[in-house]
Amino acid sequence: MHVHHKTFSLQEFLSALPDLKVLGYSIMYYMFPFDDKITVEFRKYNPDATGEPNHAAWAIRNHIWGTSGPKFGHDVEANCSIPSIRYGIIDAFNAGWRWQLENIVSSDYTIPPDQIIQYPAVSDDSRYTFSLFAFPEEDFPAAITDFYQFCNDYYSQKGYRSNLLYVGYRIAQDQKALLSYSYDGTVMTLDPVSTANPGWYDFLDAYNQFCTDRNGKPLLNQTPALSAAIVQKAYGDRLKLLEDTRKKYDPGDRLLNDYFRGLLT
Repeated sequence: MHVHHKTFSLQEFLSALPDLKVLGYSIMYYMFPFDDKITVEFRKYNPDATGEPNHAAWAIRNHIWGTSGPKFGHDVEANCSIPSIRYGIIDAFNAGWRWQLENIVSSDYTIPPDQIIQYPAVSDDSRYTFSLFAFPEEDFPAAITDFYQFCNDYYSQKGYRSNLLYVGYRIAQDQKALLSYSYDGTVMTLDPVSTANPGWYDFLDAYNQFCTDRNGKPLLNQTPALSAAIVQKAYGDRLKLLEDTRKKYDPGDRLLNDYFRGLLT
């Protein structure tokens, strides 16, 4: 599998996006709203690759993303009380992360399973969390533009920002699951990531409202702090079909837990 990364300003990315979508790569991206940058990961299968596969590229990426990066964000949050200094340090770390993605996580010959991050059985100071909303790809340029402004405005007004970064994916239409968030077509996502630093859950309340106001759809098992109103707006009649089907096969509600009872019924 071939992989490479390229960093854009937000406007450069949006201008290039129509051309990027027809290149035949899968697209993931790392967002840096406080630097007005986005680093895009491009992957595609490369059956003609020869020689020895590059195992180091994904190993370095996985270590920084899954272990050392969250640990660094956690420790800076815990030990630096002045926000301007704390987030200046984190922004410098993120600049180094962009450089490593562009210059090290790049190869014509990698192995897809090497992407898999092995998390510890018991979490430690490298743990992190995230929240996912998907937008129709035709709506995404406006959504991400507003999102960059939202993050900066929220920090100015509330004094909170994530101590990590933000990621997202371009996901093809999938109708195999009734509650697929790409059921109606290809989507692109906004996924804030954090160590759950102080203020994270208040931020999620504002972020969830921001996304639902722009017709975003949450991923129900990976989007915290949802409400029944948000889920109803996102999935509409599909919720009724799910509930009618569930009642048919589960009349005693054995398979309906309290979390989904509050969201889906």
